[in-house]
Amino acid sequence: MKKLFVYAGLLLLSLQACNNTSTKKPDTVVGLVKEDRTFLALKDTAQSKMSQFVDSLKRHADDEKNYIFAVKSDFVDKGEHEHMWSRVFALQNGTFQGMLVDSPYVIKNIKIQDEVTVPLKDVEDWVIYDEVHHKKLGSFSSEYLKSKR
Repeated sequence: MKKLFVYAGLLLLSLQACNNTSTKKPDTVVGLVKEDRTFLALKDTAQSKMSQFVDSLKRHADDEKNYIFAVKSDFVDKGEHEHMWSRVFALQNGTFQGMLVDSPYVIKNIKIQDEVTVPLKDVEDWVIYDEVHHKKLGSFSSEYLKSKR
């Protein structure tokens, strides 16, 4: 049942993003100063625990029914930055291969469902949805970002 809610939530997010033609800032967009110490500390936490993410991805990447892997990173277009989530499917030569699952608000050179690559060193946060054990692992910055809305 929980799995259904996760998939429904991802689908709803995708549909809302595809239908977002408004110039009004979505509720999920949070503005932070460039050197936000708390966010940077959370990024350090995600990086320090990256081996947990990578090990799980290596073991379960082919089991898309029970595991969802995603990373948050900074995307740039003409000097504008936007920090967004990408679902990842593989790690090759220190770079994640995946698909953007956020809908850009600021930048225009990428869109939801585009194929993306994210260098491991550029990951700001990560999350694993583990339906086998009914766990969500990672997602270190989520509560902090919610508090900034």
